[in-house]
Amino acid sequence: MTDKINPFTEQPEPKSVEGEVFQAQLVGIPQDENEYQFHKVTITQLLVITFLCGATIALVSQFFLAGTLVLFAVFAITSGIFSLRQINSSIAVFVDQVLWGVLMPIACIVTDPLIFMNEFKAVPTLSNVDPLALLAYVTFGWQILNMIASWFLAAKGLAFQSWFSGTLLLGSIVALIVALCILPISVLGLFVVVGILGFTPWVTGWVYLKASRRYWPRTKNNSEVQGNSHWLFFAAGFCVALILPLAFYGIQVSF
Repeated sequence: MTDKINPFTEQPEPKSVEGEVFQAQLVGIPQDENEYQFHKVTITQLLVITFLCGATIALVSQFFLAGTLVLFAVFAITSGIFSLRQINSSIAVFVDQVLWGVLMPIACIVTDPLIFMNEFKAVPTLSNVDPLALLAYVTFGWQILNMIASWFLAAKGLAFQSWFSGTLLLGSIVALIVALCILPISVLGLFVVVGILGFTPWVTGWVYLKASRRYWPRTKNNSEVQGNSHWLFFAAGFCVALILPLAFYGIQVSF
């Protein structure tokens, strides 16, 4: 099939991409290739993240739920600004991962009395932590560690990308299960404002799910990688993220 010739310029007319864009929208392929570019974390940004982690723990430890509410509001506004200004950029995705994939789960671990029932009244050990709380500690702790590691290792190769994709998919599933379990309490808590924190797992689960999709191995033209090797690393990441918390849970129950 030959290109159409413009009778005035005698040059081939440019091909229409409307059909291609429409098909891309149908199957969920991003039109902006930046969506699958990985943000390169600098030393300065790493230091800032480390400071924010410490500040988050200090704030919520001192002011408990009030401090967590302030963080929720600040993070929501910050995330909204970046999403509106740079909707498909790697930096906007990175900001969401820092705020909702790392910092907000840490705040919930410190303050949430429904799931993390130890409330840091004593140093958490296998002997004094509630089994369900320990299960949540290990699950989200592993997800946070993998989220941070993905910023440095995801661009190193398909094996790392597959591992993080599987790990974070499990994290999104767990976060959404937690969100569903506490949904009635969250809705009732809206009458005293604090219930809005119960919707944090929804946002965290969505961020983890997007990260899992983002890290799924793709070629430079955003097409899926052919072959089966990356499936092995994907399954390994998923299984380790599932088995590790259950192993700690089993050890704690046996005490």
